[in-house]
Amino acid sequence: MVPVSNEILGNQVVTSPDLNVTALFDNNFLTDSSNNYQLIYDSKFDSLVNNVNTTIFEPLDSQYPIVVTNNLNYRSSRLSVTLVSDTSINNNISGLPVSINQEYQLRQRIMSFINNRQPKLIRNMFGDNILIMITDKPQITYLDGNIGIASISFSFVEIGGSDLTTLSLNGLVI
Repeated sequence: MVPVSNEILGNQVVTSPDLNVTALFDNNFLTDSSNNYQLIYDSKFDSLVNNVNTTIFEPLDSQYPIVVTNNLNYRSSRLSVTLVSDTSINNNISGLPVSINQEYQLRQRIMSFINNRQPKLIRNMFGDNILIMITDKPQITYLDGNIGIASISFSFVEIGGSDLTTLSLNGLVI
């Protein structure tokens, strides 16, 4: 395993059965093979639903129902996050107003990324790595009192595991 930060390769980490590497994040990240967005401000998930499929048959001549299950077992949720550009953050520290143009450009980049119909990986602060597809119409909600600042939200479903083989098959590992 070789750690990478800002396209700079770090020192190789030798792995063995008795060596565990654990990644810890202070925020949530939304990633594909060429983009990595840190979701810092007001990043929140609705309930993370574990979807398992069962069907209940109620025969007329039986006291109890017949329950049939299958192997489906995936997660789904809705994620929302407030977007703030680095320029606006720096302006705020300096006492300057929000950069409406930079906020617009950030929203355009992230909405284009979210709507590209490609698998993505959510890495959250709770330790989950979830391979997802966006399943609805992502929304932009402008915040009252903050000209130019908005939040985005979208629903997603888990489409596979986060093992190296599955990530490679979905174009997330080069």
